[in-house]
Amino acid sequence: MGLISRLWGLAGVVALLVSAVWRLMPGWNEAGVDHGPQAYIALGLLLPTMLYIEGYRGFYRGFAPRVVSRSKALADQKSWPYQLLAPLFCMGFIGSYQRRKVVVWIITVAIVGLVVWVKGLPQPWRWVIDLSVAVALLAGVLSVVWLAYRDWSREGYLCDPEIPSI
Repeated sequence: MGLISRLWGLAGVVALLVSAVWRLMPGWNEAGVDHGPQAYIALGLLLPTMLYIEGYRGFYRGFAPRVVSRSKALADQKSWPYQLLAPLFCMGFIGSYQRRKVVVWIITVAIVGLVVWVKGLPQPWRWVIDLSVAVALLAGVLSVVWLAYRDWSREGYLCDPEIPSI
């Protein structure tokens, strides 16, 4: 059961991230639309910034190691609700310290607020932000998959899984 719940947790997180990229596609997949030089300059500045801040620091250095570590710790959990809700467990919504839960919820509410704000932006600025976020989210997907692959048979955790009791 541990292997299945670990795979379910990782697959659920990856599916959530891929779903977010898929939902962003209509905003940035406008073939043949000329956005003007300002939009391309903004994209040239925002895209590498988002890749570094969100893709590298947020996902590769923070979120992905925690998800992979929590998926590994999930294999030792005997609680069937954690097994059933493995993606939520891996992201830290359940089965974590109170501080981690608060941080996860604050980040979630902030992301929802930013999504609502960006949806109201006119083109081409929405296109610039959507494309930059989609690329950073794809970096996040690759981070989770790569770290899970690399860590699969190793002993120990990539980082503290922040689980009150195993």
